[in-house]
Amino acid sequence: MSAAAYEAVALEAPPPLADYFVVVGLNEAQHPSAKIWEAVKREGHICEICTVTVRDVDAAEADGWVVCKQTPTGRNATVNFRGMFPEDIFLCYRKGQGEPITDLMVVHEERGEAIPAGYRAVAPHGSDVDDVGVYDLSQKASDRQVVLCVSRALNRLPLRDIAVVRKEKDGFGVSEEEYSVDGRGLNLKSYGRDSFVAIARVPQVCYTAEPSVLTQFPQTARPQCPMPGGDVSLFCMPTGVNVAHHFGPPLPTFFSFCLTVTEEGQRMYGCCVTFYEPLPRRLGSARELEDDDEYAVDLYVPKCMCLLSRWPFFDAFREFLVLVFTLSQGPNAVSIERRLYHLLYVTPMPTYGTTIRVPLESSLIKFKRPPTVDFPLYDTSMMPLFRCLDIDNVLLLFKVMLLEQKIVMHSKHKSLLLPAAETLCAIIFPFKFQHVYIPVMPTALADYLQAPVPYLIGMPTNEISEVIGSMDVELVTVVDLDRNSVRVGTTIDLPDFPEHLEDVLRRELQLCASIFEPNDPDLENADLAFAGGGLLDRGVHTVNGEPF
Repeated sequence: MSAAAYEAVALEAPPPLADYFVVVGLNEAQHPSAKIWEAVKREGHICEICTVTVRDVDAAEADGWVVCKQTPTGRNATVNFRGMFPEDIFLCYRKGQGEPITDLMVVHEERGEAIPAGYRAVAPHGSDVDDVGVYDLSQKASDRQVVLCVSRALNRLPLRDIAVVRKEKDGFGVSEEEYSVDGRGLNLKSYGRDSFVAIARVPQVCYTAEPSVLTQFPQTARPQCPMPGGDVSLFCMPTGVNVAHHFGPPLPTFFSFCLTVTEEGQRMYGCCVTFYEPLPRRLGSARELEDDDEYAVDLYVPKCMCLLSRWPFFDAFREFLVLVFTLSQGPNAVSIERRLYHLLYVTPMPTYGTTIRVPLESSLIKFKRPPTVDFPLYDTSMMPLFRCLDIDNVLLLFKVMLLEQKIVMHSKHKSLLLPAAETLCAIIFPFKFQHVYIPVMPTALADYLQAPVPYLIGMPTNEISEVIGSMDVELVTVVDLDRNSVRVGTTIDLPDFPEHLEDVLRRELQLCASIFEPNDPDLENADLAFAGGGLLDRGVHTVNGEPF
């Protein structure tokens, strides 16, 4: 039967397991690869570093070198000890598209340190770059003390800026997020203020664009379930399409989200596998990048395949998407249309108390719907919340949820946000959280944080700092899943539970859910689609009396 025929009887037939399949990514017509590569080339990277004496500064600058003559706070940026030899020496660099410099470090030879393998000493301006074995910042060839060394290792991002800094009352005068400071000082003498070298690397993300829906199946809206429209692309890529430098393709990642699609509050759940494709190295339809770009770090563009459904089968949809993605890759890739058609049109939602098994290659994917007398459908792991927060903080959040307050959760691992939010909603059963619910909120919808109603919102940690100023912190409870932190709004009055009931609840939680582990190494792999570190995998939690 054709797709049109199925749609004709959709109002009478049982609802399907999934409603839509979409592919979201970069609209190449609006953001051609040539434009992106040109933007990266304009920024450039540091490919040459040398030192220059004060008398040669003008000549170096005329030759295209950037001379670090002042610290970021306006002090003299000399890198040598000014004592018996009063002539200043400055650090200088030149940008280009050649072989990048990826590290700069200070070596104290007087203290027994040696130049590491793969590093070479920085030479003075105008000297042979290979004749660098006898030069140091003290200007004495026979008694070296402090040597600056560079590396061109291929497993690090190139340098984009260098600064000579001094210790000030409030730091070094540079952004700690952008610059790293070598703790080895440039002045080994017992008097005089010490100087340090700070480096900034080319940012990982070099280009950001608004995501677009590239493929949608079915292409028309289904009668019982309207398509979310343009919002779905924002939810699939909450921080936009981030074109980034990588030394090889990043591993595919997985996360889930939830959005409201009707005025009546009907929710739709999305499960996403994000994979990465190399940005074509072309400046036009026929002309390749120039030869001097051979050392450019590869750029990768994320693309997301997403299943949208009215039913929160997060674990099952994850298993399906991972298998579909695997089938679509490699030299023996197979067409996935038939598999999608079967899930979207043929397989119905199981009735209460039954299980449907969907065959896909050699696997059987289980979709289980609990009976009406059981707990509501819950198909994701509870481990993220209890692994990230201790029992005291979980109980604190339990109170905040029951009082219907504003809650904002954040984590650097996007995949933890929805399972943590779903767990919070599950533990207040039989009550139901009926307010604004956006477990993974796109940055473009940050205005929701100013809503005058209760909400439960999740965001990536690197985005929360940009919008936290728009929140009324007195009324908002902020949860940091990465640091086991729950900061209750200052004006929120939390009443105490009856002592005996709280003791019982705490004791039961400690028996079955006391799995909090600070600095859990499994969290570092939580986002990976093929290895979630056990946090998001099936078989690690029990709901409705059976393990998923």
